[in-house]
Amino acid sequence: MLKKVHLLGAELEDNLLVVLVKKGEGGVIIGRHGKVAKRLEKMLGKKIRVLEVPYNYYDAALSILKPARILGINLLFQLKGKERYNVRLQKWGAVKLPSDISSLEKLLTRFMGKEVVLYFE
Repeated sequence: MLKKVHLLGAELEDNLLVVLVKKGEGGVIIGRHGKVAKRLEKMLGKKIRVLEVPYNYYDAALSILKPARILGINLLFQLKGKERYNVRLQKWGAVKLPSDISSLEKLLTRFMGKEVVLYFE
């Protein structure tokens, strides 16, 4: 079943593995009702998130942070030309995050191309 998937890359941070696949192939890795992803998680001992390439910053945040609910993503312009994304999440979403906050911020920074800070409202 997974022979049909073109794996483009993967990023590991702590106990969370983000798998990059071609557009439209994410469903094959996830499987019906998440069966394939759950089996992979059990085999690897890590949580798995799937990100389809090409993606935008919102898709990356949505895929990595699920099932937490994103309220919004703000681009903050700082001094000396630096930019940062502030990702706002619901307060109850902190319990549902797939990994710790610092690991998620590092992963999102890699995928979104700018520094990312998570906020809970």
